[in-house]
Amino acid sequence: MQYKYDKKYQQKLEEILDFVKAHKLDPKETLFVPVDQESIFYVAANYFPIALPHWSRGKGVISLRNQHQRGAHIYEVVFNSTPAIAYMSNRSNDAETEQVIAHVFGHSHIYKHNIYEYNDDAILDLVRRALEIYEEKMQYYSPEELDIIVDTVNAFWNLIDYSEEMQNLKEEKDPVTLYDQSSRKKFEKFKNIKSPVKTFKDEYLEQVKKQQKKQQGYGEVNILKYILENSPIEPWLKELIEIELRMLRDVMKKSHIKILHEGFASWIDKKYMLEKMHDFNFMHAMIMDSRVSYVDLNNPYWFGYMLLSFAEQEGKDIPEYVKTIDDAELIAENFTEEFLSFLLKTIGEDTAPDNYDEYVEHLEELKADLIGKTLHYKPRIFIDSYSETALEQLDYELLKVNNYSINKKLKLTSLDPLDQIYASTTLKILEKIWMGPIILRYPKTSK
Repeated sequence: MQYKYDKKYQQKLEEILDFVKAHKLDPKETLFVPVDQESIFYVAANYFPIALPHWSRGKGVISLRNQHQRGAHIYEVVFNSTPAIAYMSNRSNDAETEQVIAHVFGHSHIYKHNIYEYNDDAILDLVRRALEIYEEKMQYYSPEELDIIVDTVNAFWNLIDYSEEMQNLKEEKDPVTLYDQSSRKKFEKFKNIKSPVKTFKDEYLEQVKKQQKKQQGYGEVNILKYILENSPIEPWLKELIEIELRMLRDVMKKSHIKILHEGFASWIDKKYMLEKMHDFNFMHAMIMDSRVSYVDLNNPYWFGYMLLSFAEQEGKDIPEYVKTIDDAELIAENFTEEFLSFLLKTIGEDTAPDNYDEYVEHLEELKADLIGKTLHYKPRIFIDSYSETALEQLDYELLKVNNYSINKKLKLTSLDPLDQIYASTTLKILEKIWMGPIILRYPKTSK
């Protein structure tokens, strides 16, 4: 563990490390780096220590800068590299820095042990390689043209579901069999019917059809992989898109454990504040805590901390508990009527919301809503084959893009209704990578 450029904080870091270990934390090796506020904005907007340039990331920096000018403050940004890197705001005072160090060790414990965390030590080097290629290509392409790299990945990340559950789509489309093959043979024997013997030609044609379906990608749900494998775009562009997708996948895995992350980091930093900080330092730590852990079910710092505090009261070993759960499980196991009573006792009846009784009365609905926010729904889309003029299209909306003719036509089907404007914008982005016409059908919404 190292605090760069500051021997005073290095000594304090070692003391805090001893403290968190005494509370059963086992944090990953972590490097603490003090940086100016602009650097904090940069790494926070990029989701990563380094990233390919894109207009949306510049917009993110401007947004964070404006929030800072209105009073918001980012104390740290932590990344799960090896070692983990914590960028610390050099504008924090001593008390704030101490508490943030304890907070970072909470994140670092999750990085090392939580089963839902990503573990990708190669990604930082891959992004560096992508940046080198990007800078070389800037001699030949404008920033607007190179924006297609991040545009493509963002479009797929928000639209396409890569989960293994989608692999069942092909089975869902097959006709339902009312009897198994053994029953069929018995019936045919009873009727004195001989099953036709497949000739070599029949078997050959069957294999050819299977091979054609595989080549056409029918039933494939990892559409981006299929497009990159079969697109005529240059290899360097495919490589940069693949690296960007891998980086975003790693970073976005945190979205399923954000409440757990911030809740556990707050759980240990509050213990440090209450047990180790006094007088002036304690007062400043309390002020920072009030800025970050304000009472709101939508605030992951406060909500996660309260869920874990309740679980601790119920006898859970919290550093062990956080190793095997995600946000949905944390809420499902702890958001009970007893938890609401625990909240009321903690925040005090005077500050409780006026509609507290409604929370209790509609506990299950509220719980389902909170869990639903942790699950990032994506439509079920796959590569398909169908006639554009068939009568079955009456049950579908059809979207087409047809500005490129270098590649063959790609047909997609969604099992879910889609927002037409968003879907159309997405197809226009994908078409630039596919370099051929794309058709997307999705069910009509009932009126």
